[in-house]
Amino acid sequence: MKKAWNGLLMFIYTVLLGAVTGSVIWGFLKLMNLCIGLLWDTLPAKLDFWFYTPVVCIVGSLLTGLYKKKFGDYPEELPVVLAKVKEDGGYQYHNIPMMLGAAFLPLIFGASVGPEAGLTGVIAGFCTWIGDKLKRAHAEMEELTRIGVSATLGTIFRSPMFGFVEPLENEKGAALLLSSPYILS
Repeated sequence: MKKAWNGLLMFIYTVLLGAVTGSVIWGFLKLMNLCIGLLWDTLPAKLDFWFYTPVVCIVGSLLTGLYKKKFGDYPEELPVVLAKVKEDGGYQYHNIPMMLGAAFLPLIFGASVGPEAGLTGVIAGFCTWIGDKLKRAHAEMEELTRIGVSATLGTIFRSPMFGFVEPLENEKGAALLLSSPYILS
């Protein structure tokens, strides 16, 4: 029964992590599409400048260049991302917001690449992040199974502040004083 319960919890956790990842990627694509529509459809129709396209492309290339100068050469190409995944067994995910920005700028300002070019590193980073979270959750679940579900639930719901109060206890009964209903009310 415990194995089935643990399997169900891992499944739910996996679905939640996948939903977070999918939501971020969907949000990126949606925002990119909205900005492209604004920049290339709405504004040119309202402004009607004959030099609108060159100005937007120059401003976009300047912004993209400044972004790359500040944060590095991102987004990385697919062969580079795959080589890092093979070499390291994963891809660094601490810089996913920066990678999203580096993919976003060229795409909205008219680069001749599709969103998959900028998202390869982001998706590889999210896959590594999910893998790390699932490994950690699996290890913690094994520990909780060894402790016992009833002991774990009893500790969580009976004394949720145990981790904060336990260091304050001393050998002479400070725990009795801290657990007094008058102290907490």
